[in-house]
Amino acid sequence: MEELSRTYEVIDNFLQPTVFDKMKKTIMGNYFPWFHYDEIVRENEHKKDLTFYSMHMLYDNDRPTFSNSFEIMDPVLGELMKLDDPKFRMNTLIRVKINNYPNQGKFREHTMHTDWPSKGGLNRKACLFSINTCDGYTKLDNGKESVKIDSKANRAILFDPTIPHCSTNTTNDTRRVNINFNYF
Repeated sequence: MEELSRTYEVIDNFLQPTVFDKMKKTIMGNYFPWFHYDEIVRENEHKKDLTFYSMHMLYDNDRPTFSNSFEIMDPVLGELMKLDDPKFRMNTLIRVKINNYPNQGKFREHTMHTDWPSKGGLNRKACLFSINTCDGYTKLDNGKESVKIDSKANRAILFDPTIPHCSTNTTNDTRRVNINFNYF
């Protein structure tokens, strides 16, 4: 089993500040549409722990889902295509969704999951891009070791989405917001 430290990379200040500020203003704005989900990972998760979140799908099934999807995604996509490390460089986009985990008055670590099954030797990749700084985190766990990576505005976590991982909500802000890019 590969060491966990070799399966991810953290890049702070991933976007230029002016580009990031424009993206954040759009996503965190009062007119940005969110869609409520009772479960974050598994069915009946809500009933067990009252866990829920809102999500906005930007890209799925080989197409953008909203007229402004590319306007929001393009800055990060451009950086992903320019990465030096082929282990994390983007070639083909699969899915992009924005996650909005509300402060529920209690800190919650969500269910461990993988974004994609590990089959067929496909080199699946992910970038989890943080929109705001808060006490939430992303946890990666390969069964032997785990690492928690803090939610920090303009931070990109590049990782193998076939490795189990989980998200959290926040207790020191109104919500934790990030964008999940899945790609080859």
